[in-house]
Amino acid sequence: MREIKFRAWDIQAKCILGGGGMQLNATTGRLDCLPSVVIMQYTGLKDKNGKEIYEGDIVQFYDRGNMFDDDLLLCTAQVTMRFAGWYPEPINVKGLRGFRFEDVSWRNEQCEVIGNIYENPELLRVK
Repeated sequence: MREIKFRAWDIQAKCILGGGGMQLNATTGRLDCLPSVVIMQYTGLKDKNGKEIYEGDIVQFYDRGNMFDDDLLLCTAQVTMRFAGWYPEPINVKGLRGFRFEDVSWRNEQCEVIGNIYENPELLRVK
């Protein structure tokens, strides 16, 4: 079973909150937060460096190749909730013919968090 965790982006202060700005409502069982806060849920996954992956993170996927080649960057993606699960929504795919994004697995040795959609919106631009 995965750990249920959240982090929050404060729209006004333009920063990630360290657990503040939100609390569990004991009556409704819902997460209440300040109106200027966007909640991001932990996916239960970690990248190749052990960093937790949250909804809204921007990740890069690599093809490990063989031990003599450098890792080949396959694509950059935004982590979103889709089809009742976490899905890497492609931003950039590096010129691979016949590439189906569904073929990329969430194996942590292939994935690296490089930012998130709030702190690094420039990473969302297609290059």
